[in-house]
Amino acid sequence: MKSIINILILALFSLTQATASEWLYYKKFPWVFDDKTEDWLYLWGGENGKVYAFSSNSQAWSEFMPYENHETVISDTNGQAVVVKHGDEYSWSNDLDGTILRAAEWEQGETPDIATVKFENGNILYGFNTFSTDVADLGNNKVSYSIDENGYLKSLEGDGDYQYYNIASVKDGIIGTIQNDQGVDSVANNGVNQIDQWFFTTKAAAEAFYQEKSSPSVVVTDTNGQTVVVQSGNEYSWNSSLDGITLWSVEWEPGETPDTYTYKFENGRNLGNIGFFDYLSGQQPYDKPYVIDENGYLKVTETNYQYYNVVSYENGAIGTIQNDGGLESVADNGVNQIDQWFFTTKAAAEIFLNSL
Repeated sequence: MKSIINILILALFSLTQATASEWLYYKKFPWVFDDKTEDWLYLWGGENGKVYAFSSNSQAWSEFMPYENHETVISDTNGQAVVVKHGDEYSWSNDLDGTILRAAEWEQGETPDIATVKFENGNILYGFNTFSTDVADLGNNKVSYSIDENGYLKSLEGDGDYQYYNIASVKDGIIGTIQNDQGVDSVANNGVNQIDQWFFTTKAAAEAFYQEKSSPSVVVTDTNGQTVVVQSGNEYSWNSSLDGITLWSVEWEPGETPDTYTYKFENGRNLGNIGFFDYLSGQQPYDKPYVIDENGYLKVTETNYQYYNVVSYENGAIGTIQNDGGLESVADNGVNQIDQWFFTTKAAAEIFLNSL
């Protein structure tokens, strides 16, 4: 009995003598106190040789890492650790409670999906489709989370699956993660799984990333270098103005004889003639006002509005769904079919025509 009391007295004496900048780790006792986070941790030795700690504050398990074995590489605007590094490996900080991050999920050719997330009392609060500055805007979307033994952010989703976020890169303050709900292997940084969700500690950084990934890119120019078609995510649209551009066009449906046209766009008017011509000058048989509408469609004022919706670009051919039956008549819905193609050169139009 005396020996037990002496051990407890020794432990208490040691706790009072320790400095505030150290981890207090006693191999003969299962609890340690982290004075930096003011958290008691219960230690457990895993079969893989690692030591794990159960946090009294967050009520969650994570790998135990003394401070001298890792460095904080990203903190939030309040100085709270978000990402730490162990050797060459990144992981989430053991406790993210109190942290607010913005997130963008993106794959090549897609428009990013964005969110604001707050970590609070072992839960993640989500605000979809927004980079919010006001946490009160986040609504009632909530899932529980923990940082697992791999350093992955692990959230329990509404369908009962665990969603994992493995930090695979940190560059210019941007946290790149591999995320999936198909188990730990689905987020392993193995050269096959790809980074597809990014996190940011500031709204400005998140907005800059979103702008870069969602800004239209030029995919078609004419022979003078003028922009004809742009792409945002996986959506094509006409450039905001086609003035100064000449295009050659083929309208065709299977079983029909193709119709050919030459169009010139000038001063907000769509000028055209039947057939392929090297150039158009002066008055033309077809002369109608045009605009590029809010959908990116070419909209020509005839008896009804004639729409041309760009839905493909392949081998120099701009494929459009065209109709004058309203917006639904040219929607890319799997029912409406491409039936008119445009080309930036007469030669390309003739090659296409001869292939039909």
